[in-house]
Amino acid sequence: MYGNTYQREYARAMGETAYDTGYQLKIIERELKKKDLTEGERSNLLAAESILKKQVQLKVLNQDAKKLVEKL
Repeated sequence: MYGNTYQREYARAMGETAYDTGYQLKIIERELKKKDLTEGERSNLLAAESILKKQVQLKVLNQDAKKLVEKL
């Protein structure tokens, strides 16, 4: 438990948010597996998951764009 917290905070301090986003996605996926969620809770979790995935995709696209610009 403490190892994950340490790694997450270290990554955040170094400016790397990929680990933090991955951690959040794991939590959301774990929560979605629960059977006792209300419709509103499930809807909110699905929306949060969608937003996080879009953020990750945008970050990857930005990194790829930076690499292409550096090559030029």
